[in-house]
Amino acid sequence: MDKANHETCRFRNALVTTNLLFTILVGCGGVPVYDEGPLCDKAATADWSKARMNPELDHVEFATWTTDPELEQRLLGYGLAVGPDYLGGNDVDDDGTVVSPYGKTLNAYELIVNTPGLEGWGDYLRQHSYPVHLSCGEKAPGIVAYTYFKWDQTDLFQSFYDRDVVSRAGFLIHEAGHAAGLPNHVNDQDRSWDDGGPYRLQLEFLAAVAYAPGLSQAHKDAAAEEFKWIMEGKFVEATGMTLEDFR
Repeated sequence: MDKANHETCRFRNALVTTNLLFTILVGCGGVPVYDEGPLCDKAATADWSKARMNPELDHVEFATWTTDPELEQRLLGYGLAVGPDYLGGNDVDDDGTVVSPYGKTLNAYELIVNTPGLEGWGDYLRQHSYPVHLSCGEKAPGIVAYTYFKWDQTDLFQSFYDRDVVSRAGFLIHEAGHAAGLPNHVNDQDRSWDDGGPYRLQLEFLAAVAYAPGLSQAHKDAAAEEFKWIMEGKFVEATGMTLEDFR
């Protein structure tokens, strides 16, 4: 849909009260909502679980925002469109691990914004990211996040919160790349390194994490593992590059 028709659609939807019926009649759908699944069931009680990948990286020692309300508010200014009342509460478990979807997302923002050696990546998010919304469901199995150009919005799905904080941060950068207009994927792959797509951007960020002086070895190992996974499977034309090429 072109921009003019897009704006017309928004205007027409504002004139009616029965949005569903009108959507059927004129073909102007809203942002899909994914609100079913195990994580959605937990939302009522805020009985959250640790990330499946490297949950130790979500410990409060790496989550300064949990004791610094000013930092928490500052991090929200980098793109997150919801506050702690949505998929939040009981953010930290008895082991000192951040477990809520809201908290895990803020951990990723803190990694990007507050880590020495990653200067500039937070600015990239602030400049290019669409409003980021948390979803408790899944768009499809394995889909971590999705950017809707029609509605200028990025959604994070259940698979996002299952990944470790380094991976989550990388996908926030990836989706900001989509919003910035980087070339779209071909079957969830960048065409090539030279094409300059979102996976290349994500790899450049992961390389910066792997060599950032202010991070633990566990963070760097997680970045190296994620780098390898993307490099080996997310390009139509293999590049043959390794993490060593970014030293």
